[in-house]
Amino acid sequence: MSNATFELSDGLMLGEEKQTSVTLRLPTAGDIIEATEESEKLFTTPDGPALVSSPALVASHTLCKQVVSIGDIPGPLSLEQLKKLTPTDMELMHTKSAELEMASMAVTLSRGRSDGSADAD
Repeated sequence: MSNATFELSDGLMLGEEKQTSVTLRLPTAGDIIEATEESEKLFTTPDGPALVSSPALVASHTLCKQVVSIGDIPGPLSLEQLKKLTPTDMELMHTKSAELEMASMAVTLSRGRSDGSADAD
């Protein structure tokens, strides 16, 4: 399973039309790297400058990159577009993203040995 399609409860407006049908894809390593970079902020600490990355922002930026489309709105979403979702819809998108990743891991694990035995040489 490489994509998940589902309906939002409240949707995202495009002009006067509510868009509710979402298609998400699995995140790539590049998506996660870029999301981490996009969420970094420079802070001054007693030991000098430090880059700090917010886990919540990393998750949000990654989710934006996973969006193939929301109705007629093409992905990836901007963070500003994501912020326009209701909390219910944002939580649904995070849940569906996690389900997509778990399904992908299950497929990967099922490709291994089913009897748990190892090859003997």
